[in-house]
Amino acid sequence: MHKLLVNTSELNPHFVCTLCDGYFRQPYTIRECIHTFCKSCIFKYIVSGVSNQCPICQLEFGTYPLSGTKTKPPQIVQDHVMEGLVRKLFPHLDPQDKADEEAFYEKLKFKARSESTVTHGKEAKFKRMGGALVKMVMRPVKSTLRATGTPPRTKDLTFYWELPDKNRVSDLKICLRKFLSKKNVVMELGEIQIRCEDKTLGKEHSLEFIQRTIWHPKKAPILMEYRRVDATSKTLDTYGGPKAECDI
Repeated sequence: MHKLLVNTSELNPHFVCTLCDGYFRQPYTIRECIHTFCKSCIFKYIVSGVSNQCPICQLEFGTYPLSGTKTKPPQIVQDHVMEGLVRKLFPHLDPQDKADEEAFYEKLKFKARSESTVTHGKEAKFKRMGGALVKMVMRPVKSTLRATGTPPRTKDLTFYWELPDKNRVSDLKICLRKFLSKKNVVMELGEIQIRCEDKTLGKEHSLEFIQRTIWHPKKAPILMEYRRVDATSKTLDTYGGPKAECDI
């Protein structure tokens, strides 16, 4: 297996929280603008009343951005895809956090928290949300995506990911929108349609489900395609439902 060496200084702008200048910890992403922050940073920022706007782009939050309401989902959601990427790219961070925590308790002469009740529980939660890694290719159906500058080539809009199989299509859309924004391609979450084997995937479908049903018996990587659709139209020819035509 070949190893790919990457200069971390080139990755830092994409994985550093602007509120604490550290790598993302339990990253949470704002759904509308796709800006990501550490959970503790963005929660403290909002609860303390510093501002009711995104720290980066000043997007206005609603009344309950963290919890949402019965009719409106939370504006700020946990980003499992980003969390998996940080753990994959910076594996040294977890041991470093543990060492820093132990030093903190020792300095203050406090009794360290129980591994079985806290740390183990945190790891178990991540494993449930993580699962086995799945290799996949995400490419556009056609290079007709709107860009702010010169339209990028189709191959530049093709992404190669390795993600935990518990991630759902809704997580993939958030991740895809963020990667496209780096290519100067602007798409709203409601405009993104992801397909596999000519079937439109529902937002609740997990990678595990897709691998075992739609992609089976083919081997990895799973090939998925995405395209822009009218955000006001209904999802068409979803897997397990009736087929219909939908133009780009």
